[in-house]
Amino acid sequence: MRGHVMFRPRKKYIFLLLVLMLVPLIILTYLSVMHDDNFNRNSLMGFNNREAALAERVREVEDENQMLRRQLSLSQYQLQQSYQNNIQGMDPRNEGTDDKEVEIGINNGTIICTNVEENVPKCEVIHVAIVCAGYNASREVITLIKSVLFYRKNPIHLHFLADKPGQLTLSTLFDTWDITGGKNDDVSWIPNKHYSGVYGLMKLLLTKVLPKDMDKVIVLDTDVTFATDIAELWKIFRKLKNKKAIGLVENQSDWYLGTLWRKHKPWPALGRGFNTGVILLDVKKLRKMKWMQMWRLTAERELMSMLSTSLADQDIFNAVIKQHPDIVHQLPCAWNVQLSENTRSETCYTEISDIKVIHWNSPQKLRVKNNHIEFFRNLYLTFLEYDGNLLKRELFGCQAYQHKPKEVVKEITELDEDDQCYEFRREKLLTHRIHLYYLDYQYIQDLDGTDVTLVAQLSMDRLQMIESICNHWLGPISFALYMSDAEVQQFLRYALSSDILMKRKNVGYHIVYKDGQFYPVNFLRNVAMKQVNTPYVYLSDIDFLPMYGLYEYLKKAIGMMDMSKANKALIVPAFETLRYRLTFPKSKAELLTMLDMGSLYTFRYHVWQKGHSPTNFAKWRTATTPYKVQWESDFEPYVVVKKDSPLYDTRFVGFGWNKVSHIMEIDALGYEFIVLPNAFMIHMPHAPSFDIAKCLKILKTEFQKDMSKRYGFKALKIPERATSKAKIYTLDEAIALGRNYKASNAHLSALKFMEQPRTSKTVDVVKSAKRTHKECRNCGLTHQPRKCPAFGQICKKCGKRNHWARRCQSSAKSGETNKKCEKKTHEVRTDYESDSAENSGFDECTRGMKDKFAVIKISTTQGQKLLKAKIDTGAQANLLNYTTYRTLFGLDHKPNSSEVLSVGMEIHLLRVTIPVVETGKQERDVEFFISEHGNNLFGLRLCTCLGLGQIPLDANAEYDAEETIAYSTKEQLVKDNPDIFEGVGKINTDYKIELSDDATPVINPARRTPDALKVPLKHELDRLIQLGIIREVQEPSDWVNSILLVTKPNGSLRICLDPRELNKFIKRRYLMISCQT
Repeated sequence: MRGHVMFRPRKKYIFLLLVLMLVPLIILTYLSVMHDDNFNRNSLMGFNNREAALAERVREVEDENQMLRRQLSLSQYQLQQSYQNNIQGMDPRNEGTDDKEVEIGINNGTIICTNVEENVPKCEVIHVAIVCAGYNASREVITLIKSVLFYRKNPIHLHFLADKPGQLTLSTLFDTWDITGGKNDDVSWIPNKHYSGVYGLMKLLLTKVLPKDMDKVIVLDTDVTFATDIAELWKIFRKLKNKKAIGLVENQSDWYLGTLWRKHKPWPALGRGFNTGVILLDVKKLRKMKWMQMWRLTAERELMSMLSTSLADQDIFNAVIKQHPDIVHQLPCAWNVQLSENTRSETCYTEISDIKVIHWNSPQKLRVKNNHIEFFRNLYLTFLEYDGNLLKRELFGCQAYQHKPKEVVKEITELDEDDQCYEFRREKLLTHRIHLYYLDYQYIQDLDGTDVTLVAQLSMDRLQMIESICNHWLGPISFALYMSDAEVQQFLRYALSSDILMKRKNVGYHIVYKDGQFYPVNFLRNVAMKQVNTPYVYLSDIDFLPMYGLYEYLKKAIGMMDMSKANKALIVPAFETLRYRLTFPKSKAELLTMLDMGSLYTFRYHVWQKGHSPTNFAKWRTATTPYKVQWESDFEPYVVVKKDSPLYDTRFVGFGWNKVSHIMEIDALGYEFIVLPNAFMIHMPHAPSFDIAKCLKILKTEFQKDMSKRYGFKALKIPERATSKAKIYTLDEAIALGRNYKASNAHLSALKFMEQPRTSKTVDVVKSAKRTHKECRNCGLTHQPRKCPAFGQICKKCGKRNHWARRCQSSAKSGETNKKCEKKTHEVRTDYESDSAENSGFDECTRGMKDKFAVIKISTTQGQKLLKAKIDTGAQANLLNYTTYRTLFGLDHKPNSSEVLSVGMEIHLLRVTIPVVETGKQERDVEFFISEHGNNLFGLRLCTCLGLGQIPLDANAEYDAEETIAYSTKEQLVKDNPDIFEGVGKINTDYKIELSDDATPVINPARRTPDALKVPLKHELDRLIQLGIIREVQEPSDWVNSILLVTKPNGSLRICLDPRELNKFIKRRYLMISCQT
């Protein structure tokens, strides 16, 4: 029963399952039949609807490909032309829309260009506002402006908010000062911890101080650098719609999130906040919004809890934007890539294609830490040293913004290019860039009214003189530096690394950037003079060192002479030295001693005596009170005058008459020239200046004509001096004048003697200049009376006694000698007669101690000329005096090259090649070095080529053949004499040093040996011990001498003993020297 009951349910379940399976099959069969009906109705080729739709899509793709191929077949030029034509034909009413759709027809196809923006019109002015305060900011703004001008194509109008020094510097530098009422009274009440000080808040006042007709402006920090055209940034103003009046880039650090450190509480900001290094300001909208009241109320409310700002105006801008977010338009991050501490700028410039603006918004500036700092630093340094003169390009097509005024262009076009002075006249029309007060300057006014400023000008090659002058002169200084942009950066590094210059805040450095081919010496002097803040100026040159204490001495002299009530020029006597290292005299007495010794000379006495001879140095030697002197032609002293004295004439550039013209004008104004008795200055040596004006004579004539027009013909003093009668002197005046004349001549003779190169008779005998005995006519030497070495000797020429052959007066023998001397070799003649006093009395044929001179023919551009010089077969070079060089070749001739010789000191020499005429009128090119002092000199090589200086041997004399062997090399000499040079030379016997009875033993302390020489010293001592030259001493010794280590040219070490204390007590033996015959 139980088994039967269980069977029935299973059968029912199987039946139900079969029914359920048949229902889907019936439905699928019905759908299949219906699909076949549709297929038969809609498809003519046997395809279903799905396949037909796919085929239709394939046809559409083929059509699009054909259209694309037709479009790509057009050239890029046709595409650009079609695009520009469509842009020009756009409706002007569509300007200002954010997105534009431009349809450009190309054959049968179309290209749809969206988001197309118009470029800024060519002559539209871009206004830029910059806050610049302090001397450092004025330097930074130069780099910013260079980067802007490098890419710009539009006129740029710069607006500066600056302090008083900045106003002077920037107005001179840019000549575009449009700020009116730029005061800081409205922001000085806000406490600010930012390193920019109160001027970090000046951006808040732009809506008030900028011109009323200005609608928009770009505001920049001085520490940003552009890498693109600023017109692209100006174009973004079109996107400031509705209430948007400020365009800013999001801050790229977590500063305003307050997560940088514990208890960090920043000012309120919208999200990360915004950075104000680059700002777009719609000034017109902000004025309507009453911006001044808006930021004032916000600042007052926040300062109740914040107490002060940390990031200056940026905190206030962000607080205002937090309350009014609809006024800000966020700029792309590329317009302000911020390189600061804790920056996130890498997330910006790694996602964009190009960088627009770099912002060095860290106090570390170029030393900020960044993974790509080298790239950014190189971009900044490129503009830092870029020549600003290259940015003076014309904006063609914009007539209102021409580079040069019409008056200047007219003057340039009127110049005659055939004029000999054309280059100099055009140079005068140049406008040099001037950056006043390049470094920090602070001057405290002197209340007594006698303060004086030293004025000088220099170029890069005299930079090392600045520190020396600052050590000698403690008063205010005004320097004008003529440098390129790259050289200015070298000067800045030099100044910042000098403790002497950084301590001096009363020194004004005024940069005049290089432009043109001549050195504008008088223009530089005028720039320095105009920036003097004291009532008096001391007009000096960079090559002069004033005496110690001259600043205080001049202040006292100015007060004693009451210069404020009369026109007086105080003369500071000038001297010079030819030594690069000089012990500077501390007083007038020391200077006079050095004058007598020949280490100092009166300035330019041997080159340009007219320049300083009216100073009357002979009188100055004994003067104790100031004395007056009269102006004379070509007088150019260094003077102290009032600040309002005439400026220098800028027509004189380079070397020549630049100071003479200024002193001449001072004399025309009636100034009295007074020489100070206890003041002096010393000129330090340097390479000679060859920048001489070619048309100096013409410029002098024009200057004199201008002088006669301004001050009358009597100002030239030509008739008065030409027709003046001789002065009648009293007996006392005549005696004083004679004494001064005698002293002056004696001093001049001593100086000339010291200048002459030493001959063989003065090389080893220092006191030969003081001898009083004449040369003996029998021997040709100088000796005591009755001590002639020729006494009793027999002459080898005439056979007579008591004289030598070289002083023989016999007619037969001397005639033969004269015939030999009359022989000419290679067109060289002996010069027996000379108009020069220093060469008179020299006999070419004399074989005594006198110098020998010869004259040769040389070829110049003006034909063949004679050149006289001293024969010196011991010299390896030929020398030519600078005065002789200019006399033979003129002022236009330029030397071949310059060379620096080092002989204990640096000597700058110029090299020139001169054709020398030989036998048969052939020419040989000979090199001469141009020297500023001394005589002309023929060296060994030239003398050998021309047969000069050859002295034949005496035929009657006997010579040992072995003594005449000449070795060309040292190695050959050593090889031929092995018995002399092999081994260690030493005495085979013991030698005992005998000391005096009062000898006191001295133990000198050991000198410290440099670490680098300790190992070589140990090796050398071991070597000497092994050779038996020295031995090691372990026991106590009464005498211990120090050693001195000297490195040989081959790198080995020489050990020298210093037995100075021992030598004092050594007994010396005096033995007769035996002579074996």
